[in-house]
Amino acid sequence: RIGLQAALDMILTGNSVCGQKAVQRGLMDDLVHPAILREVALRRARELAAGTRKPADGPRRQGTTGALVGIVLEDNPLGRTVVFSKARESVERKTRGHYPAPLAALDVVHTGYADGMEAGLKEEARRFGELAVGDVSRELVHLFFATTALKKDTGAPAGVEPRPVRQLGVVGGGFMGAGIAAVAARSGTPVRVKDADLARVAQALDTVRGILGEALRKRRVTRLELAQQQALVTGTTDDTGFRRADLVIEAVFEDLGLKRRVLAAAERAAPDAILATNTSTLPLARIAEGLEDPTRLVGMHFFSPVQKMPLLEVVAGARTSPGAIATAVAYGKAIGKTCIVVGDGPGFYVNRILAPYLNEAGWLLEEGVAIETIDRALVRFGFPVGPFQLIDEVGFAVAAKAGA
Repeated sequence: RIGLQAALDMILTGNSVCGQKAVQRGLMDDLVHPAILREVALRRARELAAGTRKPADGPRRQGTTGALVGIVLEDNPLGRTVVFSKARESVERKTRGHYPAPLAALDVVHTGYADGMEAGLKEEARRFGELAVGDVSRELVHLFFATTALKKDTGAPAGVEPRPVRQLGVVGGGFMGAGIAAVAARSGTPVRVKDADLARVAQALDTVRGILGEALRKRRVTRLELAQQQALVTGTTDDTGFRRADLVIEAVFEDLGLKRRVLAAAERAAPDAILATNTSTLPLARIAEGLEDPTRLVGMHFFSPVQKMPLLEVVAGARTSPGAIATAVAYGKAIGKTCIVVGDGPGFYVNRILAPYLNEAGWLLEEGVAIETIDRALVRFGFPVGPFQLIDEVGFAVAAKAGA
C-alpha cells in the first residue's frame, strides 16, 4: 500500500506521521474532521460494500515530480537498489554500528522485495530470534525496566506528597531560563520570567517563542495550541506575579553571590513557594546560607538545551525538606524530564562522572595524541560527540569554572 521510501522511514526511525502525510503515503484512505467522522465512515463503508468505491491501492504521489520519483526509485529493481543503499548509509551514519536492529530490518525488507513475501517473513522471524537474545537487546530491556522503575520513584520518603505547581516563576531569562519557561508552558503551566531590564525580558520571551514555534514547524501543534502556550509566558523586571508562584527556579549565571541575592529576593517575593537553583557546580549548602528558610531550597539542574535534553538532576541539600524534593521530582516528570535525585556533593552526579572523562582526554592530549584522533575514537565508541568538541560547545570559561 505505501511506497518503499515511506515504509523504510517508518520502520527505521519510528517517526510519527501526521494525518495528511498518512493519506499521501497510502496508510489511510481518507482524512476528515472529527465532527463528521461517523457520518463519513458510514458512507464510505456503504460505498465499499456496494462496490462504488475502491480502496486506495498505493501511495498518492503528488504531482508529476512525485510520480516520476516513484517510477525511477521504487518501481524498478535498479531504483530500489539505490533506495536501499542510501537507507543503509543513513542508518550506519546515525547508529555507527552500535544498534544491529535497524540494519537487520533493512535486510528483511530487501529480502521481501527480492525473494517475495514468504521469504521476507521467514527472514524476519530468523533475524528477530537472533536479536532478541543478543547483548544489545538485553541491555535495552534492562534500560527500559530501569527507566520505568525510575518513573515511580518520588525521591522522598513514603507518605510525602508533592505540592501542585500551578504557577511557575523563573529568575534569569537567558538561554537556560527561557528553555525552562518554554518546557513549562508546553506542559500547560503559566510562567513569569524575571530579568534585570526590559531588553533582556524581551529577548527571553522571543527565545521562548522560538522554542515553542519549533513544534509548529514540525506540525506537532496547531497555531491555536501554539498561541495558547506562548500566552502562558509573561515577563517582568520586578517581583510582580511572583507572590502566587508555587515554585521559583533561578537560572542566573554560576556565581555564588548572585544566586544568593536572587534567591533571597525570591524568598521574599514568593513567601509560599519552593525555591530551586539551577546550579551545576555550586554547593546547595553555600547557596542556602543566604536564605531565612533553607529547607525550601532544592537543586533542579537542567541540561542545555533544556527543550531537548531529557535529564534533570534534583539535588537534595542537607537541610532540604522532603516536600521540596518530592515537588521538584513530580514537576520535573510533569514537564517530561527523567529525574534523578542526588546528594549535595562535588559535581552532583553528571559532572562528577564527566570530570574524569574530560581529564583523561586532557592527559592524552598532553601525551601527544591529536584532538581529532581522541574525538573520533570516542564517537566511534558511542558518544554523540567527542570530549574536546563537548568542551568547545559548552565553552572553555564554563568548563574551567565547573572544574575549579
